[in-house]
Amino acid sequence: MSNLDFSDRPDIRRFKRKCEEQRKLAERYPAYDSRMGMVEEYGWRLGPWSLRFCLETWKRPVWHGSAAIFEEVGAETVVPSKWGSQVVEIPQDALLATTSWVPEHYQQARFILAQIFGPILRPGDQQQGALETVALWGLHWHVKHEGGLKH
Repeated sequence: MSNLDFSDRPDIRRFKRKCEEQRKLAERYPAYDSRMGMVEEYGWRLGPWSLRFCLETWKRPVWHGSAAIFEEVGAETVVPSKWGSQVVEIPQDALLATTSWVPEHYQQARFILAQIFGPILRPGDQQQGALETVALWGLHWHVKHEGGLKH
């Protein structure tokens, strides 16, 4: 089960600052080709959550955010040569399919995505083009980009 417990206010501030940085990065460096969705800079981890955010511009410009969950599925036993014969267990993670998500996962994903999108979202605005999609591995939000693009 995923968990969004922030240990203190500085944790929350760091998370919100990261979301703001991602919005700025997405606007400054928009994804102009569909293959760019996996560019490393568009993604980051928050505990078990794998998050992505970018401004897609290859068709109509849209903000695209997604949240997926990694869960620990086992461990790999490794004997690093620099430590001699000491055995190390390295956790192995795998994406959790949305068919296995519980309602709390969806609540947390929506909370995270709302923070990532921040001021891009206009609550209660029925004219703002927005779409939520449940895909195999995560929850995706697409929100129409309004205004000009900065290059």
